[in-house]
Amino acid sequence: MKRTDELPTYLTLKEVAELLKVKPRTVYAWVSANRVPYERKGGLLRFRLDAVIAWNEPIVGK
Repeated sequence: MKRTDELPTYLTLKEVAELLKVKPRTVYAWVSANRVPYERKGGLLRFRLDAVIAWNEPIVGK
């Protein structure tokens, strides 16, 4: 069993938008186009923090 500090942190759509400094509708458009890593948990969109950071690094590095 994983320790709690090793469990992935999940973010909401609004939290991802704040993290990336974009509007929530932009994140939703990325989800619709399958451009951002996400998961559905109980019908809700959730984003793993580590996956979003890894996905965003190539964008920031340009």
